[in-house]
Amino acid sequence: MSQLTTTPECIEESRNNELLAKIDELIKKVDEIRAAATKRYLSKKEAAAYIDRSVNYIDNLIRSKEIPYYMPSANAVYIDRHELERYISNNRFKSMVEIERIK
Repeated sequence: MSQLTTTPECIEESRNNELLAKIDELIKKVDEIRAAATKRYLSKKEAAAYIDRSVNYIDNLIRSKEIPYYMPSANAVYIDRHELERYISNNRFKSMVEIERIK
């Protein structure tokens, strides 16, 4: 029976590969957000990336009619980016500084 040996070089290479995979994932996410920021109408996936949430979260907002959406065909759902931003802005909570000013 042969034993696997892990040298420091192998461990370092494995760690570097993990880091590169994470960097690639982050670059992809940044590209998705950048693309969404330039479009008026977003797919559910783009809307989710734009606000850093899951597609399931967007589905729940649509299902509960918390955000308006457009459905030009049975398989396509789009969200107006401006309406999504308005939804986020409408759910604002005051900071302690603002609350103290009111008193």
